[in-house]
Amino acid sequence: GAAEAYAIAHDAQGAATVAGRTWSPNFPTTPGAFDTSFNGVNDSFVTRLDMLPTGVSAFGRSSPGCTGPLAISVTSMPRVGNATFALTCGNAAPNTPGLLALAAAGLTTPIPVLGVDIWLDPFSAFFVTLGANSDARGACEFGLPIPNQPWFARRRLIAQFVWAGPNSPQPCPPLGLSASNALDITMQP
Repeated sequence: GAAEAYAIAHDAQGAATVAGRTWSPNFPTTPGAFDTSFNGVNDSFVTRLDMLPTGVSAFGRSSPGCTGPLAISVTSMPRVGNATFALTCGNAAPNTPGLLALAAAGLTTPIPVLGVDIWLDPFSAFFVTLGANSDARGACEFGLPIPNQPWFARRRLIAQFVWAGPNSPQPCPPLGLSASNALDITMQP
């Protein structure tokens, strides 16, 4: 059967929520869905898609900047030998400096630092910060090529962006700092 989407909303964590109708008796549903039965013509649906590739999951929450929550994502699947793999972030203040923090482990409860939530464990096996800059649109793409070395498979990496920006006007954060939620990345073979 056919299906039509009538509305799509994209959130700061990179997920898309789609609402529409279907005429399909086998429209895909997940366990725990509100209603998985086919009720005839013009069945409504609401579907949430996380939009992240295999090996990547988002966790935590963003500490919003002047333009709202920060959107962290990736450009492709984190696969061994992926020379074009990159982390992205949107909704930062335009043309501002920031940091990309990488760690071996994440936290279930954030560490609050100067008004932002840090979701990376600074005491994990490694913790690295790298300089980043947003462009005129407040976006950043940070290349992290994955070497073509088999031992990278199944290695984990936790990533989070932190940005400096203006502290006024409202709704800019009082100290001018904002941070994305975090990504848990597992390298795929």
